Amino acid sequence: MNARTHISLVALALASPAAIAQDTAPFAVSGDLRLRFEQDWDSQTASGAKREERTRARIRARINAKAELGNGFVFKGRVRTGGDGSQQNANITFADFDDNRTDELKVVVDQYSLVWQGSSGGVEAGRMAFPFFTANEYFWDGDVSPLGVAGNASVPMFGAKLKLNAGGFKLPIGLRDYAGDLFAGQAVLESGAATVAAGVFGFDADVDDSDRRLLLDGNGSRDYTILAANAQYKFRVGGKALVLNADLYQNLEDYARTADAISRANRDERTGYVVAAAWGDTNGPGHLQVGYRYFHIEKLAVNASYAHDDVARFGTAAQAALTDLEGHDVYANCAITSALTIGVRAMIVERLSNREDAKRARVDFIYKL
Repeated sequence: MNARTHISLVALALASPAAIAQDTAPFAVSGDLRLRFEQDWDSQTASGAKREERTRARIRARINAKAELGNGFVFKGRVRTGGDGSQQNANITFADFDDNRTDELKVVVDQYSLVWQGSSGGVEAGRMAFPFFTANEYFWDGDVSPLGVAGNASVPMFGAKLKLNAGGFKLPIGLRDYAGDLFAGQAVLESGAATVAAGVFGFDADVDDSDRRLLLDGNGSRDYTILAANAQYKFRVGGKALVLNADLYQNLEDYARTADAISRANRDERTGYVVAAAWGDTNGPGHLQVGYRYFHIEKLAVNASYAHDDVARFGTAAQAALTDLEGHDVYANCAITSALTIGVRAMIVERLSNREDAKRARVDFIYKL
């Protein structure tokens, strides 16, 4: 089935509930278009050999649709750019100034779900955005959409709000296939300016599914049980919001007796953390936001096949390998209009276990539809 057919099917599925409900079910479309210029320079491979520099232009488009069905029910869908072979990457490289290959333009369906949301809880079923609290993408990439069922419940607690999230999912391998499961539960406490979250995320590999081999470093054959703890605090400095974040990830699995060589060799490399600060916002024309993150992610701290994919050129064109590293991530975003934002970002990354490193800078033009 080609991309055009997929788009037609999703458009029909989204339009039909609205047509049935007529004027009682509002239909909304949103999205964003991003043009990116990216430079990789001054880096070396694990052996210490100099890596060739690369300059390229990339584009990402995402279109979201939502149909209100009434009585708390909502149907959601999304199409985006990106190849079938990557569950993480929605970018299309359309120009490479160092004669590397470019990408074929493809549009794929990556989200479709039915949601019921009440005043104190809800349920979602289908292929969806990650339904758990995260402050960044170092644990879970924002373009990865799992297939399954998720639920949430909110409970008032001594002037604060406790939100409980849980779900079970099939894990995507690229955009078309699945291998392995994720079962997760999380508690999020919101009290004034502070948010604290803690959750357990269990990745259960399916060693009988051959599709798992598409993931790098044996990630499709390895179980992960990750304790994720997050803390966020917001206050105002100079009339602008300052947001502080700290994240800790600990893989609770014991790989000492496993037959897998990568797991056994890195059995003690199971901790990761991120500290970050961001000041300002892009909520209106002329608004500025600046931020900084430091990250230290050991080899098996998180499942790299579902975490972030864009701070360095480690891995393949379809699959990222961005654990076993530490580095700095600095960015600034400026809202030119209510729809257009320009962002600049620079990342300096080093492997923890060898000499491989990377430097990357980019400029993004993001237009909200």
